[in-house]
Amino acid sequence: MANIVITDVCNLHCPYCFASEFVNKEANEISMDAFRQAKEFILSSGCKGLGIIGGEPLLHSAFKEILEDIIYDGRVQKATVFTNGIHCDEYLDQFSHEKFRFLINCNSPTDTGVRNYEKLCGNLELMIEKRYMKNRISLGINMYKPDFEYEYLLKLLDRYHFDNLRVSITVPNGSTKRGSAFDDFRRIKPRMLEFFNVLLSMGIRPRYDCNKLPSCLFEWEDYRFLEENIRQVMGDKKIHPNMAEVVRCRPVVDILQDLTAIRCFGLSQYTKADIRDFRNLDELKEYYRRTVDSYGCNTVYHEDCTGCRKRLNGKCYGGCLVYKIDSILKMQEYSEELMAKAGDME
Repeated sequence: MANIVITDVCNLHCPYCFASEFVNKEANEISMDAFRQAKEFILSSGCKGLGIIGGEPLLHSAFKEILEDIIYDGRVQKATVFTNGIHCDEYLDQFSHEKFRFLINCNSPTDTGVRNYEKLCGNLELMIEKRYMKNRISLGINMYKPDFEYEYLLKLLDRYHFDNLRVSITVPNGSTKRGSAFDDFRRIKPRMLEFFNVLLSMGIRPRYDCNKLPSCLFEWEDYRFLEENIRQVMGDKKIHPNMAEVVRCRPVVDILQDLTAIRCFGLSQYTKADIRDFRNLDELKEYYRRTVDSYGCNTVYHEDCTGCRKRLNGKCYGGCLVYKIDSILKMQEYSEELMAKAGDME
């Protein structure tokens, strides 16, 4: 699956915004013609689903037309709308169609403002209690600072009996100064473990979206801290998703309004490619695997990663690739120089 970024406009100004290169810089939105081209590009590889993102996608001036286009396209079996939920009440008739799934990012009242948060809560009430959409809704949280708030979210999860939560650790985007991934992870880990323990005690499973903590950062005491609740929630499953052995990501393709694709928002400044230069989504993903991901396990940003067997076996990037993008770019340049020299020798 890939995502189509239909607008740069957002009604919030999240302090951690991972799309800050684009969001609210200009009022760009995708045309219906470009939307259909992007949709065709995604479906041409046999995909049966796509994502709709922004900005806040519900602010697109022709959002209803976009939804109806998806509804009437028999090839699309699933479309996930990534939203802050504040304007969902305006599209309940279209959202009632079974094709649509929703990832609702639940920021705290401190970040969104009390009025916006109350609107989100009211819309959840409408979608779940009045339109019976709960099985198509996932709530999410972005953990962006060592003392991130989560108590407000526990109330929502409990009220509507959710049994899982999408979680993500935010990373610096290309326009901000990048520090050490391990230092960032260590700062957020105590609060994250506390949060996960509370979730598990409520029977709620944290489900990582991206940027997992490398397993080497978990001590034996950390495992013991969660062990009892993990067993209750996970049953016979071997490992908690946040302690997973494999810590890497696949290309997450986001297609912008001008039909430029990026590998993901974190790498947006370095991975732009025009989808019209590729036959289909599979070919574009292979391009990103060759030019970006292939260097993920072959570059390090911390001395502890140098001799790591998981890295050498291709199982761990050591964290988000944005932390090592400078090394990746240098390796790309070196590889291109070697290929050019080999071509000259032929």
